[in-house]
Amino acid sequence: MGENGAERARENVEKIAEDVRARVGEATEQARAELADVQARMRELRREMVSRAMAVKDKAVEELQSAAQRIRREAEEVGDAEVVSKASELAEGLERTASYLDRQNLEQFGREVTQTAQQNVWQVLGIAFIIGLTVGLLVGIMSRQK
Repeated sequence: MGENGAERARENVEKIAEDVRARVGEATEQARAELADVQARMRELRREMVSRAMAVKDKAVEELQSAAQRIRREAEEVGDAEVVSKASELAEGLERTASYLDRQNLEQFGREVTQTAQQNVWQVLGIAFIIGLTVGLLVGIMSRQK
């Protein structure tokens, strides 16, 4: 009876071990499937974000070029040579910026912005402070007008 009981106990342990292995295997497969789903969703989100960012970049290029044309046109309507000259300089700056943006892909642009920000930390903080202050003042003025 002792040997028979030990044999039954061993069989029970083996059944339990097989059951545990099967459940672990199922859980592992389920986790892999869920991970694959999450990875697929992340890839799709990244594609959408890149697509939207490219659309914004293209729109910014168009707006800069359009602004340069308007500046030139309005300066020519004034007819003053000095105004035309200054307007032309400003328009050329806008066109150079548009051309730069048009040539850059998002990864290059992101690297350059990050590198510039890291090299000029205090300037970036100062600019962020000034922008924040300006936005705060504008919001305050607008809320008082209501």
